[in-house]
Amino acid sequence: MEKIKKILTFFRDLPKSIYVNFKVFNIKDALKLPIRVRYNVKIGKIYKGAIKIKCSLKYSIVRLGFGGSEFVSDTKSKLSFYNNGVIIFNGKCTLAEGVNIFVDKGKIEFGENIYANKNLTIQSENSIIIEDNSLIGWNVDIRDTDGHMILNNGEERPINGKIYIGKHVWIASNCNILKNSYITENSVIGCNSLVCGLKVKDNNCLIVGSPATVKKNNIEWRE
Repeated sequence: MEKIKKILTFFRDLPKSIYVNFKVFNIKDALKLPIRVRYNVKIGKIYKGAIKIKCSLKYSIVRLGFGGSEFVSDTKSKLSFYNNGVIIFNGKCTLAEGVNIFVDKGKIEFGENIYANKNLTIQSENSIIIEDNSLIGWNVDIRDTDGHMILNNGEERPINGKIYIGKHVWIASNCNILKNSYITENSVIGCNSLVCGLKVKDNNCLIVGSPATVKKNNIEWRE
């Protein structure tokens, strides 16, 4: 029965997976179907080169819209690309149900062995990098743009910035990470934290709060 279920879900998702792969890759690479896309992921504007994979291509190395914690309700999933925006994958990556990614001129780069639970939202108009072996909880928003102009004493502030998340970082559930944030490797961002332009210097930090600050040093976390 389990084998039959896998076969049925494969054919259910096949049309959407074929569409995305042939949209972004050349024919030779698209035939390998390195990106598996769940049938209910809505695809907005997409074009050749919008998604790049910088590792050996094989079937389903990138999974979009699959899995996640059963007790978390998922939202609708959607991918949209504008003005040469691009997503780069450097290895195995699963972005669970409810993933929403909007790239306008920006670049989102995922390292190897990335997993994001349900309802990840990423908006990029500049640069977002998430390094290897990082884990993202449910209902996490990551945005490198304010979206609207803000004036400070009559002077315009830059709308966009950069976000860097180092290797083996655990972003717990319901977090918001905003532009100009720099998170060092082996760190943990606690539940419901708002990371707003925080630049962490040391590795192995516990980062908590709204706005978030470093609460503890020399921590370790394990999956």
